[in-house]
Amino acid sequence: MIQNIRLRTMKTTDLAAVYALVQNTIAVSYAGVYPPEAIEFFKNHHSRENILNDLARGYIVVAESSGLLLGTGTIIETSIRRVFINPEYQHHGIGKIIANKLERKAERPDWQNWIYPLL
Repeated sequence: MIQNIRLRTMKTTDLAAVYALVQNTIAVSYAGVYPPEAIEFFKNHHSRENILNDLARGYIVVAESSGLLLGTGTIIETSIRRVFINPEYQHHGIGKIIANKLERKAERPDWQNWIYPLL
């Protein structure tokens, strides 16, 4: 049983670990479901560069316990884009915890960046 799951904002120093988690999850979870060409497409789509671009444009959260990266999720504006859970820890509710965090983030946008029409 996983205890003390901590959610925090991704830092650029987390890139290698987040990238490895995403790539491994795609390889393990998509095998037998998608053809190899599709798996390669997904792996290329979730490149280091795209993860960093999403971090700059949006919000990425990581879930960890005792220093172990369990999962990650990304939101840009109100669009949840990337939720991946380490295959060894799937079915423990980590995805739900991450999704709830991202949904709360979407409900509280950065009011300072809103553009209001002149009335």
